[in-house]
Amino acid sequence: MADAPWKRFERYIAAMFSSLRNSLSGGNSKLTRSDSTHPKLFISCKYTRHNHKTLRQLLGEEREKAKVEKKTAVLFIGEFDDRANTMVVLALKDLPEFCRMVKNGEVAVAQATVEPSDKRPKRKRAGVMAR
Repeated sequence: MADAPWKRFERYIAAMFSSLRNSLSGGNSKLTRSDSTHPKLFISCKYTRHNHKTLRQLLGEEREKAKVEKKTAVLFIGEFDDRANTMVVLALKDLPEFCRMVKNGEVAVAQATVEPSDKRPKRKRAGVMAR
């Protein structure tokens, strides 16, 4: 019997990071709850028919702009007053090139100096009335 599509997806992602799919990921595993056995990354794969089309469309638009300039598109999605939890979105097909650039020193990744959101004073959002 062939693997379910979501299992093939987990195996594909794990292999990209020189790892194996954790066959009993989640609460049943004795190794890790991660979807892979990678020693440093907690890989969580979500495989669904209901994708985030707006995010996918935004990434597609930015990839087109980056293509004109021969660059790799990387989106950073942050929320007001919570920079420490900014999400990074990168097309999977761009990941090997991104990693190559980091490894070769073409792209430097510095330690974030953003104070955790629970340690920063809360500011009022524009247009929010005080009660």
